[in-house]
Amino acid sequence: MSEPEYNGHVYTYLFNNDEERRYVERVVMQEAGNQPYEGMLAVTQCILNTCLKEGKSAYEVVTAPDQYASPYRGEPNEFILMAVSDVFDNGLKAREEPIMYFYSTVGGYVSKWHENSPKLEYVCTIEDHKFFKLKDT
Repeated sequence: MSEPEYNGHVYTYLFNNDEERRYVERVVMQEAGNQPYEGMLAVTQCILNTCLKEGKSAYEVVTAPDQYASPYRGEPNEFILMAVSDVFDNGLKAREEPIMYFYSTVGGYVSKWHENSPKLEYVCTIEDHKFFKLKDT
């Protein structure tokens, strides 16, 4: 595991209210609740980087069609809450690269879209997720 790095930036403004934050936390739980903490951070970092690139709130990013899983129906665990806080409140990053895309490799799944996109560049694999950034970023 590479050591996460704090950049000192605060991104809490990307949540319009506590309800939106709770929604995003539940989406991260659905996407990465079974992953190591580094993977939880990386999924959250993808959301943050997309917010910054597209000028959208975190809620807008996770509710965009066909982008993220539906939110977890229960309460997110303490590690998910910590990961969302570490990324949005404290500026922690799982990777220096501006990761924005990921997919789950559970069951040997390979996403041809991610793997063959001329716009994406592979960055890393963390447990069951492969992460990508936009080329030339």
